Amino acid sequence: MSRIANAEFPFEFRALEVMLEAICSYLDARTTELESDAYPALDELTSKVKDYMTSSCVRLDVKTLNFYMISKMLCEFNTQLPGSLIT
Repeated sequence: MSRIANAEFPFEFRALEVMLEAICSYLDARTTELESDAYPALDELTSKVKDYMTSSCVRLDVKTLNFYMISKMLCEFNTQLPGSLIT
């Protein structure tokens, strides 16, 4: 093992190593740049989705409340009728 570690590699292997290190450094820098651009966009999108979901839930709650109130009024009206089906 130590014989391999101390051995001189051919120029092509050293050139390949330098080239791969340069490519990895470039990709690492590009990844960091993309992350710094992407996180604000993702935060904005998350905020928009939360706002949309909140407004959708509020609309659903209002519709549910309206349905409940109408059904309650109909039940009360039906119990006041002579010979009502619901008592």
